[in-house]
Amino acid sequence: MEQSLHIYLLSNYGNWENAQQQAQNLGGNLVTINDADEQQWLVNTFGNQPFWIGLTDKQEEGTSVDQWRIC
Repeated sequence: MEQSLHIYLLSNYGNWENAQQQAQNLGGNLVTINDADEQQWLVNTFGNQPFWIGLTDKQEEGTSVDQWRIC
């Protein structure tokens, strides 16, 4: 799927590290949401489900910022 010269791919990699590694292997990164319009586009395109995004709590375990429900 393509929007503004970006390609979006949903995969089924269970944890953040594996999802990030797959994205990097494909030459990309996990999604970064810059504004409400981008977030709404993701919801409209992929549905209201949990997504791995480019945030992680690796620096401070347990801060719960690495998986967000996009809604």
